[in-house]
Amino acid sequence: MRVRHSHVPGRSRTRSRIWWPGSRPACNEETQALVDQQAAAAAVQRQQAQSEIARLGADLATVREQLSGATAALSAEQEAHAGTRVALHQRDLDVERLTQQVRDQTERLAEQESFQSWIDDRPRCKVAGVPDTIGFATKPQLARQMLERALDAGVPAAGSPAMGCIAVTVLCGCGSSRARSHSCWR
Repeated sequence: MRVRHSHVPGRSRTRSRIWWPGSRPACNEETQALVDQQAAAAAVQRQQAQSEIARLGADLATVREQLSGATAALSAEQEAHAGTRVALHQRDLDVERLTQQVRDQTERLAEQESFQSWIDDRPRCKVAGVPDTIGFATKPQLARQMLERALDAGVPAAGSPAMGCIAVTVLCGCGSSRARSHSCWR
C-alpha cells in the first residue's frame, strides 16, 4: 500500500489519498487536458521567472559596477582631501610660526629702540652715571665686549663646549672645527 499526497487546486493540502496497487483511477481526457494545461502554465511561469532572474542579474551586475566606480571615486576624493587637509594644517603651523617670529622681532626692535632712546638721552645718562664714551650696543656686541675684556684681563677660558664654540667663532673667526680645543683662545 502506497500513500500519495496530492494537491488539487481549491482543496486543502492535508488530505491524503490511499492508492492500492492496481486500483489507480483511470485518467480521462478531460483530466489529462487540465493537467497538461497546468503543466504548460507552470512551464511558462518558470520561463518568465528565469528570464526575470537573468534580467535582474544583469541589472545587479550593472549596479555593482557603478558602485565599484563610485567607491573608487570616493576613495580618490578622500585621499585628495586628506592631502589637502594635511597641507592646510602644515600651512597653519607655518603661519603660526612666522607670526611668532614677527612678534619676537617686533619685541626685540621695540626693546632696542627703547634702549637706543635711553642712551641717546645724554642728560638722563649723566644722572644715571653712564659715561659719554658708552654708546648703544646689541646683546651680541655686549657679549663680545665682555669676553674681550675678560680675556684681556687674563681670566682663564673655561666653560661649556657650546659657549667655547660661540666665543671662538665670535672672537677668533676660526669656525667650529677647532672650537673644542683650547688653542683657539688667545
